[in-house]
Amino acid sequence: MRYFPSLNFYIGKQEIFDEEEMAEADRLEEEWRAERVPTFHELVEIFPEAKGVVLKKIREKISTHQKELQSLLDVQRSHQNSITDDPKNAELYKHWIKEIEEDKINIRRKIKKLVFSSERIAAPLEKEWIKRGITDADIAQAKEAPIENFYSGTLRKYGKRMSGKCELHKDNTASFVIYTDQNSFFCYGCNVGGDSISYIQKLQNLNFIEAVKFILKI
Repeated sequence: MRYFPSLNFYIGKQEIFDEEEMAEADRLEEEWRAERVPTFHELVEIFPEAKGVVLKKIREKISTHQKELQSLLDVQRSHQNSITDDPKNAELYKHWIKEIEEDKINIRRKIKKLVFSSERIAAPLEKEWIKRGITDADIAQAKEAPIENFYSGTLRKYGKRMSGKCELHKDNTASFVIYTDQNSFFCYGCNVGGDSISYIQKLQNLNFIEAVKFILKI
């Protein structure tokens, strides 16, 4: 799109617009961008039959972000010895590393958000768990059970966080984090997270209802 002051027109590849038309187009675009996009969970509530498709899409997004994260890690490793004695190059390298770290944090946040969404969507519908002997109150109680109570290793506390080696995969670093104020967990090594029910599901290889009963001992 190019603006010609002498003609007071914007000329695109196929159309010609005056300033009033361009202003209206900008307004419509702003309204379109301002519309809130439904979350994955909201989509499933509207279209329950789409649950399988939505979960597949979430897993695909997680996989894409994991590849992006691995790519950044590979690039970072390949350039970790690039610092030279030249102060100018060293300063540029420092800025580059800072950008890489910020990108890694943002990607990990996206993965974490998607993992929590998938855990929430994958839980069975209310009518399914009532049939199998548990209630809303049972689920709420199970979710309140502190995750650290089911962790068998050593945890270190940092404010509202506790960290240790992940028991869900072979972990050589303390990549497993419990967020005590939310009673949720996330492993930055295997990208698995959720609440206390999710943790027991993964740890004991149980389905949702079995995990609730395991926590409550019923």
